[in-house]
Amino acid sequence: MFITIECNEPVPVTRKYFEDFDEGLTRTAGAYEVTKAEIIEFGERFDPQPYHVDEDIAEETFDGLIASALHTLSICQRIVTDNLFQEAVTKTGAGFESVQCTTPVCPGDTLSVRMEILGKRRLESYPDRGLVRVQYTGLNQNDEKVLSTVALPFLERRAGPDS
Repeated sequence: MFITIECNEPVPVTRKYFEDFDEGLTRTAGAYEVTKAEIIEFGERFDPQPYHVDEDIAEETFDGLIASALHTLSICQRIVTDNLFQEAVTKTGAGFESVQCTTPVCPGDTLSVRMEILGKRRLESYPDRGLVRVQYTGLNQNDEKVLSTVALPFLERRAGPDS
């Protein structure tokens, strides 16, 4: 059985291109609660350090389990993708300039991300895209910085002579 939905007006799709992201643009998004189960699961699969997977050892070193830096980066990337770049026309990325974890992420922490466009440049070698330098700052529920990194996404440029 098929259901037909009639729509009187088309649903607008807002697409954001390289030109739409100005230097200095700042946005904050997210409210992602980190669980003990996911810290252990991620640690066992990708970063099996004892303080990510063994509560007894983690208790001796950090007063309990802490998330892997890779896990924290992955959570922040997901927040950015779902909330800040959901309409951006991306063309992959060049990676990250650096990643610093400054405060451990623990079970029950709620993370958000502040994003700021640091700069951007057109690419002569790929005229259909530009490179954007984006500062991500991961914050916990106490507004403490847990992660800092600069991402380098490629965003599609608008077609046309003025792009």
